[in-house]
Amino acid sequence: MKITLLGTGTPHPSLKRACSGYMIEVGDDLIVMDHGPDAHCRLLESPRAPTEVTHVFISHLHYDHCLDYARLVLQRWDVGAGKIPDLKVYGPAPIARMNDLLFREDGVFGPDVTARTEHELSLDIYKLRGGVLPRARPAPAVTEVRVGDVVEGGDWRVTVGYASHVQPYLACLAFRLDGPGGSMCYSGDSGGECEEIIALAKGCVFDDDPQILKLVTLLLEQAGHEVVASSAADQATGIVVTQLPDVVITDRMMPGRDGLDVVRRLRRRKELTGLTIILMSVDSSDDARWRREAKAAGADDFIGKPFELETFAGKVEDIAQTRRGGGA
Repeated sequence: MKITLLGTGTPHPSLKRACSGYMIEVGDDLIVMDHGPDAHCRLLESPRAPTEVTHVFISHLHYDHCLDYARLVLQRWDVGAGKIPDLKVYGPAPIARMNDLLFREDGVFGPDVTARTEHELSLDIYKLRGGVLPRARPAPAVTEVRVGDVVEGGDWRVTVGYASHVQPYLACLAFRLDGPGGSMCYSGDSGGECEEIIALAKGCVFDDDPQILKLVTLLLEQAGHEVVASSAADQATGIVVTQLPDVVITDRMMPGRDGLDVVRRLRRRKELTGLTIILMSVDSSDDARWRREAKAAGADDFIGKPFELETFAGKVEDIAQTRRGGGA
């Protein structure tokens, strides 16, 4: 793995420092994380070319982190002449809408792209570069990601984490890249000391019980609920603050962090005052005691394991309804 800092600057104008942008060479792929103003110039000064970039990860949509994205897409498409795969792009919502507004036919660069795909001179240049008609428009494959998502590459993976910055105005993400030769964590911007980024960088992610996680997810989805599942207890606060769910279900006994501690941390967040929190535990021999401890920590109720599959989703719904009705 080789990391090149294309830019480490700020929005303040500078002829010496480009805005945010990292370039990572890993395996057969060339990854760019953020592409702020002048980061593209630094890319052109490097031994690599825009046509070699395979993946782009955007941490958030401040212009000093994404302004050169359009330049990268257009130059890669123009010079690539239809001979390279579509660029794979990952970032927080509304990055798909931003991409659409840039490149669709009635978008910002729509008339430019139309001219290059229809004008005779442009098509002659395209054919000289090895292109075959008809010429397709640029079509980056954009995927909106959120905390807890994992992007798998050929021999690398990117785990999406939480970055504390300018929420709720912009969704802000961090990325941990694990690949041959090492790991790195890119936060984009993060104000102050962010526990979630520290945990992401240290790799403090564990599997409590993946089978139970899958089962609970399946039961709730079958009942018509949207579910964000994660075994990363140390990122729990960041995931919840970003996703703002109606209900959080957390396990009581987890390696590295007590489920009661997760509950307490969530209850300290003022923006989560309406959140329903349910604690689960494999030791349900004394449900009354566990329920008392759960409620003392701030949970709304406790569900023991093993549980009845047929009634689990209904029990979760009842607990959430009790909180909404003021009975918790």
